[in-house]
Amino acid sequence: MVFSFSTPYVVNQMVTGVAVGTTGAEFVANISATNCSVKLLKDDGSEQTGAVGTGNKLVVYGMDGNPLAVYEVVIFGDLNGDGKINSADLLKIRQHLLGINTIK
Repeated sequence: MVFSFSTPYVVNQMVTGVAVGTTGAEFVANISATNCSVKLLKDDGSEQTGAVGTGNKLVVYGMDGNPLAVYEVVIFGDLNGDGKINSADLLKIRQHLLGINTIK
């Protein structure tokens, strides 16, 4: 089955270009799909309804409901995955530089 989707985001091996503060519903509404459907999921597999964050997954499903592709969302600067860029992200960088916690 051939599927396609178009979006203003950059989709390669990951999804980038998502503005800070974008909600899950806004994110999905910006994707046009042909012969497939898309969902934005959290790490636990539930749908993301709040702010899109680094680590969320864009999942493309075939018409039979089976996953065809999975892309990780990356918001540059959002290191902790909460969809914001703030001092919590700075703390993660600091801990990484000090060798306390490694950024994955």
